[in-house]
Amino acid sequence: GRIRQNRYLEPSGSYSSAFTFRLPERYVQAKYYVYVIVNEKMQWLDEASMDNNVQKRMLEIRVPPLPNLAVKSLQLVGSGGVAKAGQTVTVRFSVENVGESAVLKQNARWYDQLSVVLSDASRVIYRESWPHSTPPVLAVGEAYTKTVDVRLPKQHYGNNASLQLVVNVYDSLYESSLDDNTDSRQFRIEPP
Repeated sequence: GRIRQNRYLEPSGSYSSAFTFRLPERYVQAKYYVYVIVNEKMQWLDEASMDNNVQKRMLEIRVPPLPNLAVKSLQLVGSGGVAKAGQTVTVRFSVENVGESAVLKQNARWYDQLSVVLSDASRVIYRESWPHSTPPVLAVGEAYTKTVDVRLPKQHYGNNASLQLVVNVYDSLYESSLDDNTDSRQFRIEPP
């Protein structure tokens, strides 16, 4: 950015200015450089020397250890991969913190989303999301399990379908990776 100075400066005089900038929202480990350049290209003042018109300072951002939620299991309980249209099926999933840090209470709100999608038409026939907030922490290596009853519609059968789970679906919990936040399982829906 630029700050324009519209003022007279006495010989050996000085002034100060402030500029606010924002780093990327997500933690990005890197070295940033802040440059201050005055009278760039001698556009405003004729100077005997421009040797002191540039200063730079390094700002190093280090990423703190972060949690990482990973789907460890997703199953259609007791079905053998087959369900009947109109029936209620039980889905169980387990999620573990495989990161380098606990999920702390100050950043501990996220949503998991389970969908049932018809494979041939990519049509979602069921979708539900659940909020999570941990009791004070979800330590590294700790997991939670959720069991959900899903009622399948009667009119959708003879189709292959899939359970699709997305953990931290709205990306509201800072994690070291989102690569292991999804899983899916195929199953068949038979006539009632």
